[in-house]
Amino acid sequence: MKTGNALICLLLTLFIEHASAYVITADPTYFASGAELSTAFQGVTLASLTVTQQDTWADSEVPEVAAQPIYSVLCSPCAQSTNGQSVFSPTANGYYYRDPSYFYPEFDEEEDVARILTGEAHVPGTVIGAAVLMAKFDHVTDSVQIIGGGASSGNFYRLDAWGIDGALLGTCVAYPEGYGYSYSTTGCSQRQLGNTTTESSYTKDQWILSFQTDFSKIAFVTAGGYGGGQYVRSLAFSVPEPTVLSILCTGFLIMALARRRAN
Repeated sequence: MKTGNALICLLLTLFIEHASAYVITADPTYFASGAELSTAFQGVTLASLTVTQQDTWADSEVPEVAAQPIYSVLCSPCAQSTNGQSVFSPTANGYYYRDPSYFYPEFDEEEDVARILTGEAHVPGTVIGAAVLMAKFDHVTDSVQIIGGGASSGNFYRLDAWGIDGALLGTCVAYPEGYGYSYSTTGCSQRQLGNTTTESSYTKDQWILSFQTDFSKIAFVTAGGYGGGQYVRSLAFSVPEPTVLSILCTGFLIMALARRRAN
């Protein structure tokens, strides 16, 4: 096989990785309330990334996070847009980590957790037990989408995408267009589903929030309320399908080896 053929094969492989993909959806609907879902879905490991050490401004006590199990919980009673639906939850029964009498199947403090992950030495205001959803992919992907619902007025939904080296690739925040500014970076898209009639519906509605890169770079994502709690309804991500082209390239390589031996 000539060098030109090998180069074409490589370029086609890169193209097919980006252009041909199928989507895996992680949805807690199909599981009983209380079921652990950390490894329930193909191609991804889910976790509740939880603050385990609070920032006290002492050099020896910077905030820390740790991956904990994640569960399916029937969201009832919940805010109107999500009430009666299954959601991901940081606890098996959906109750608040600091108050067992308070139903709270929500993820919050995404801004603080993101700052911790980027290596900030001090993140004041962190709360021990605060948790965000983390999805770590078996293989890097180029597209991630979440559907989530607002749990409180004045709080925004946030998705952060991270590279294999832990670098922050992009931040997407569900914020209605036309307000004059946006918190989101390049690669984000959003759609408000409009299934609530409550006041401040843009924060208490459900949103589809997506992040996409030109090539497969996303190793994991974290998501939750920008500051306060938000429900995570489902997660979807793309998986490349290079199978057909890989077989074709293997055939080219076999032909090349056969020709060399013949010569």
